[in-house]
Amino acid sequence: MSSAKPPSYEASHWLVIHGDHIPGKRVRINYLEAYCRAGSTAADWGQDTVVRHQTQVISINEDKTVLRLRDKVSDGLIVEHAIKVCGDEFEFVISTHNPTDQPSVAHWDQPCIRLGDFTGFPDRGGDLND
Repeated sequence: MSSAKPPSYEASHWLVIHGDHIPGKRVRINYLEAYCRAGSTAADWGQDTVVRHQTQVISINEDKTVLRLRDKVSDGLIVEHAIKVCGDEFEFVISTHNPTDQPSVAHWDQPCIRLGDFTGFPDRGGDLND
């Protein structure tokens, strides 16, 4: 069994998982694309769904097998992420803390995985839904 290569985290929330054994050699994930409100699956994405957030890279260990991120959601919610390489797999450990006295409006979150290269349909520079 081959080992996964260390993930990288790029500007604009892109988590990239690399591996020679992965079709296309990598999988790009918009991590996290959005935190979302309850009942938002039938709502306007920009107006009624998205709860804004900012992501900060906290650390990546020396051998680049553990990446730690912190999200600050606009309503005060703090979300800590530890993304770990475990042999040929990745482990996502997520903890959430609400330091405010108000319930968070974020009820779910959404990573957006780009599978074009993986499935043999690479990005052609057009619609990301191609």
